[in-house]
Amino acid sequence: MIAGGPGDDRLGCDFRVDDGERTYLFEVKASVGSSGEIILGDSEVARASHLSPEEAYIIV
Repeated sequence: MIAGGPGDDRLGCDFRVDDGERTYLFEVKASVGSSGEIILGDSEVARASHLSPEEAYIIV
């Protein structure tokens, strides 16, 4: 539960931070092994592909 409500994997990001001028969308990923490869889900790709000029999508 986050901020008093359940999370939603369909939103395409894990955290959203709005500073009044720009909205930052953070997707947190981890990898197993030494390849460093990560996999983005369909909702993450869709959200990152449809940003407004005031949004930034950041993979952490």
